[in-house]
Amino acid sequence: MTRLFCGLSAALFVTTAPLAVTAQDRTPIKWGVSVNQSLAHAIAPMLELDEEIQARHGIDFETVDFQGNFQACMALAISGEVDGCQTGPTIGMNAIAQGADLKGVIMMIGQTTEITMTTATIEALGVALDAPLEVRIRALEGRTIAGPGPGTSMHMIVENLLGRVDLPIEAVTYQPLTDLAAMNASMGRARIDAAIWSLGGMSPAQTEGSGQVWISLARGDVPDLGALPNVATFVRTEWVAENRDTLVRLQAAFVDVLDALRADPLGYGAAYKAAYLEAIPQETWEGNISNTIPAYIADMEGSCEAWDFWVDRLNITDAGDAELARCDMAFVKLRP
Repeated sequence: MTRLFCGLSAALFVTTAPLAVTAQDRTPIKWGVSVNQSLAHAIAPMLELDEEIQARHGIDFETVDFQGNFQACMALAISGEVDGCQTGPTIGMNAIAQGADLKGVIMMIGQTTEITMTTATIEALGVALDAPLEVRIRALEGRTIAGPGPGTSMHMIVENLLGRVDLPIEAVTYQPLTDLAAMNASMGRARIDAAIWSLGGMSPAQTEGSGQVWISLARGDVPDLGALPNVATFVRTEWVAENRDTLVRLQAAFVDVLDALRADPLGYGAAYKAAYLEAIPQETWEGNISNTIPAYIADMEGSCEAWDFWVDRLNITDAGDAELARCDMAFVKLRP
């Protein structure tokens, strides 16, 4: 059953009815997810909806949906109120660099990040959607961009893109925001010029026509960034030591979900769409899911090279040590 997180001082409220079949003989897992509504995170809620795969691997899996509040997700993972926090990799890396007793596991997906620009801004610029990448990047100068704030991989991607045309991050007005409903509404009301999120997050604005995809890592606009992990999970070091077998079974369950999704994207993904993206038109959904599936990491593990790309770009301003977050120290490989 999915739980919605309603604030650090509030309880976790159950939002779906309990399943008729109990799972007393399975290992319970309470999995924090930054936002279930994002396709980058969708393998976890899809597993939650699949009783057969859960039973096959002997787990009773539920998500806690933090609805974009990744800070709370990490806080509850550190405190042990959830067993892990599935989020952007640099969120957990920063916490480890600052001394949090965490380990990374299960890199789930490569880059599906995209920048959506308001239709009004595009028309004012007079730049075509298929203009050369450098032209589209330079068009971001002076614009207000909403998205996850400094220290996140998406903020780093904006910084990386601007650097390709010799622009600093200060060339844009970056507005930290992780509330997807607010981001879509802000785009519709022309309060921002652009937004950065994983594919699917800005579908409401794209569907109503107030926004259009400007730069997409999912479709290969920036090939050298495509394989970098977009989602990983962070768990307490003690929990990993005590529950390694559980994590191995969970990773295998995630692989089974991905296999089922690849075999029948529209059929298998229908339950997830109904639960989280019911308002998205079917045509938009079909395009989003077909563009997302190739980005999922087949073994649900990933590589140290990709992990350390983000570690090399951490900006530790307080007392901390980015070396603590390196793959050989902070990431636990579960596959033999």
